[in-house]
Amino acid sequence: MRKNPTSEARESSLSHGWTVEAAPVAEPVVPEPETALTEADAAERPEVSNVAVMLLGVFGGLFLLYTWAWFTIAQFYSLVNAASVQGSGSIGGIFQQIVFWVATVAPAAWFLTGIVLTRKKPTWQLAAVLVLGLIVLAPLPLLITPGGN
Repeated sequence: MRKNPTSEARESSLSHGWTVEAAPVAEPVVPEPETALTEADAAERPEVSNVAVMLLGVFGGLFLLYTWAWFTIAQFYSLVNAASVQGSGSIGGIFQQIVFWVATVAPAAWFLTGIVLTRKKPTWQLAAVLVLGLIVLAPLPLLITPGGN
């Protein structure tokens, strides 16, 4: 036997005075509107194009390779630095070690700083800053062989 979905209150034949009431109708659930971005929020968070995301990935990979290259150079020259520290005094040796090990962090710092400083600027400016970083931070000791040949 089917239930009538539009049942109304009716008299019951069970007992005098008893009534069967209609099923309570659930109020329609209205979903909460998602917090829409205001114009100020949209100005703070500009959309990044697909090309910009791709360029960030390529530049990020190159800067990661630069970081690895500078770390390798600093590790390779650590013995040379230890020998040259003896001739430059204690302060000169400390500064020389600091420069060699800070050089390993420079590519990652340039990449992150470039992203932060050009966040609200056009994409071409970010690309220009990153290309400049690739030129300035090129690991030249890998390209230049000791002894001149």
